[in-house]
Amino acid sequence: MSIVESGVISGNIRLLPVQVRPRGGEGVRSFIVRLAHANHLIPGYLRMFLCEPPDHRGIPSWSRLAAVTGRDPDFLRITLETRHCLECGAAMPPLGILGRQALRCSQACRQKAYRRRHPLSEWLRVPCKQCGEIMRIRPGRRRHLCSSRCRRDAYLERQRRRQERSAQTEETEPLPCPICERPLPSSRRRTCSQRCRQRAYRWRNAPPPHPVTSPVGEAEPPSPPPSLRLCEICSALLPLGPNQAQRRTCSHRCRQQAYRRRVSPAQDRSQPAASSPPPKSPSEALPPPQSLSTCPVCKGLLPAVLGQARRRTCSHRCRQRAYRERLSGDSELSARAIEV
Repeated sequence: MSIVESGVISGNIRLLPVQVRPRGGEGVRSFIVRLAHANHLIPGYLRMFLCEPPDHRGIPSWSRLAAVTGRDPDFLRITLETRHCLECGAAMPPLGILGRQALRCSQACRQKAYRRRHPLSEWLRVPCKQCGEIMRIRPGRRRHLCSSRCRRDAYLERQRRRQERSAQTEETEPLPCPICERPLPSSRRRTCSQRCRQRAYRWRNAPPPHPVTSPVGEAEPPSPPPSLRLCEICSALLPLGPNQAQRRTCSHRCRQQAYRRRVSPAQDRSQPAASSPPPKSPSEALPPPQSLSTCPVCKGLLPAVLGQARRRTCSHRCRQRAYRERLSGDSELSARAIEV
């Protein structure tokens, strides 16, 4: 197929605006992908266009590929499909698109190249660890085993030793957990649970107590560690750690109870418990009527908690019923306006 000076090929096939140089032995599929990416095309569309019409399926045509690239078909085919072995120079199939491709034609050529990179003068002569036979190994090899039989025997020996160690561990009494003194489920574990592991981590990272020196110069006994602080709700020991100095409660549940005590207006904690006034009667304990608010749906009392002054209903169910009543009222008003 001859190329016209104007750039139009016989058969109404034009040259692509961007051309790529073919690589020796890369194959036609790789060349079509690089050509499509250079011209901002989808490789599948370009491959379909290069197949013979009318179906545009199958193997791309060398004549159409040469037409879009402006090269000779025979030269393009020889360049893309001719690849030689790096060791003996024999012909090899072209490269593919995916995966690692072989650079030499056979195992013999690969062995020859390996021997050239690692000559026998650099190899070491060491005895096999299993049978004692003298063997040659290259520098850096970890296991000195001469054959597959020795490798299997060494593997069985390692398995036998492992079973003996596990049997000895099961016969002995399990070690206790250093935190809660319960038996450990496995000899490889240091703690019995995630909770004990967290407590051990806090103990390891706890800051050491600093001794307090008296004015006379004698060192006083150190102050109790911060782990002896108690929770203000349940009186449990607070967890130990470098970032737990401001902590007052031991858990999320106690923290919620402390919050409800602080925000509750019915319980005043500013005065000590010894000077608290005597209990009042139920009628006196109730707040004045003007401070009480009722739910417009079920007529029940709303909870008196700070931060809920704008609350209109007592529950989600009442809120839904009030919302439906407002919607029905709005629909009736709109219907009356339409009738008027």
